Amino acid sequence: MTVKGSYPGNPRQLLADVVTDSVSYRKLAQLLEDQFAAALRLDTTALGSLAKAIAVEADAIELRRRYRVERIGRTPGAALAFGKRLLAGDKHAAQRASFIERCTELKALATRCQVLTTRNGGLLAAQYEAMQRLMHGERHIYVPA
Repeated sequence: MTVKGSYPGNPRQLLADVVTDSVSYRKLAQLLEDQFAAALRLDTTALGSLAKAIAVEADAIELRRRYRVERIGRTPGAALAFGKRLLAGDKHAAQRASFIERCTELKALATRCQVLTTRNGGLLAAQYEAMQRLMHGERHIYVPA
């Protein structure tokens, strides 16, 4: 795997970005859980504010992801491989192990957020469809004879 360039500034920035993303994904997961609860309550006010908060968090995560991709490549696992090379050798064994653990955790958190997003989208779509049927009736039932 080739590295497009070095991670600018302090090489520890990659580690800091991974840690920041872990925190952001935890926050995003909580926001998605809150969104689901608000949807179940049909709390449109909460849904509106949660949508804004979710967008802000997702945009911040995406910005850091793009930065990483520009610096180290788009290949799956590029950040992990880059970090392993950056922290190679016995001198950095503890840091490397911590970095690998953080990357594994980050991948699991991202997957969890994807699952929660799909779940929430399904609920919101079903609610929208039910409201449409309620407000406009079933097409096949109210067709003029």
